[in-house]
Amino acid sequence: MRIGRRARACWMLALACVVAGCGLRIGGPNYGDTVDGIACDKGGSVTFEATVHLALISDGQWIQPTEGVGSTGSACNYWVRTEGDPGVIHILAPHPVTPTLATFFAIWDLAIPQGSGSSAPFRDAAEHGAIIVNGAAVDGGSAAVSLVDGETIELHAP
Repeated sequence: MRIGRRARACWMLALACVVAGCGLRIGGPNYGDTVDGIACDKGGSVTFEATVHLALISDGQWIQPTEGVGSTGSACNYWVRTEGDPGVIHILAPHPVTPTLATFFAIWDLAIPQGSGSSAPFRDAAEHGAIIVNGAAVDGGSAAVSLVDGETIELHAP
């Protein structure tokens, strides 16, 4: 059986996408899907606002989360996201919510799955290092840390 030039080009493109990943998530959530009850919407009525400060401390350096996590500016924005303030997680929702740090990491992984803006160093510190919330140690990993207005979360790399 002989394959035509167009069909061959389509197959080669499909194969290249499979090998390179093409940013596709097969079988998992996609950007815009609700994560742990936190929706991604076009910014309807916001009646609940909170800010949480987050930093990773690694080798004595303070590293802040990537700007724009969960916020595309056009398609949809998650109720939990980073904007232009370094180290600040914003919670802007139509009703009171109490997401966890694990929820924020899940949204981050949908927004920026790989590269320098990845949540991996933060997630690793939360799961294997020390978590300090307002000066007190917290056990249980990122799922045990609720994002509460005014709190400061420090993740100390192992």
